[in-house]
Amino acid sequence: MALGQMYNEDSSSTVLTNVTFSGNSADWSGGGMYNGNSSLTLTNCILWGNTAPYGAQIFNDDPSHPAVTYSDVQGGYGGTGNIDADPRFADADGRDGVAGTLDDNLRLQLTSPAIDAGDNSAVPPDAFDLDGDGDRMEKLPYDLGRYPRRVDIPNIPDTGVGPTPIVDMGAHETQLSVYLPLLAKGFAP
Repeated sequence: MALGQMYNEDSSSTVLTNVTFSGNSADWSGGGMYNGNSSLTLTNCILWGNTAPYGAQIFNDDPSHPAVTYSDVQGGYGGTGNIDADPRFADADGRDGVAGTLDDNLRLQLTSPAIDAGDNSAVPPDAFDLDGDGDRMEKLPYDLGRYPRRVDIPNIPDTGVGPTPIVDMGAHETQLSVYLPLLAKGFAP
């Protein structure tokens, strides 16, 4: 049986924050994630474009009932702040046209509903002092690409929770420097 991105079995307390699951597949269940007899917390995550006959994004085998909040799950998923809206990845299948390969660009387009839609309190502390400022209690300062985490994009409504700037859903934070030239040319989301 081919499994999807994450197989979570008999675990007691897995916590995932600002993770993106996209372009994965399974032959039977859980294209993005399979949960069996496990406790799982997902916050600020995106599960989109995964495939499986049962539970394309998330499959829960009893007694698993993950707590999913402030996440974008294709097909919907109950929980506070969750949405079911195309995250509008920059290029979900990359130059090779195959989703789930290394050339995929899962950064969010400026029109993404996942921008400024997360929960700031879920961002973990900078335990390894990634920015070298000596503060290990501050919120994690970087996204997956080592760009600043928690960047506010003007003209995008904050639909998440916490003080501005609100964290984006997913592994990548939308960067203001990428969109300033577009805003200067009159493009408004």
